[in-house]
Amino acid sequence: TDEETGRALDSVDPFTYLAGVRYRATGGFLGGVTAEIRARGAARKSRVSAPGIVQPEAWTTFDALLSYDVTPTASLNLAVYN
Repeated sequence: TDEETGRALDSVDPFTYLAGVRYRATGGFLGGVTAEIRARGAARKSRVSAPGIVQPEAWTTFDALLSYDVTPTASLNLAVYN
């Protein structure tokens, strides 16, 4: 908030986040496989200085990544980014 006018500061981004989970198999049938899921998003911009300013809605995207270590120095990777 602008301390002089009391209005919201339009240059301040809303809350954003990034979270992920990764699993790496170390032995057995799935040895050398790594799987990862990521989520990235932002909260709705709820405070603006004037009524005509666009207020983006909240959003979240998910990414999925998979890799397989063919040898100690080579891997195959597959990723789907949203």
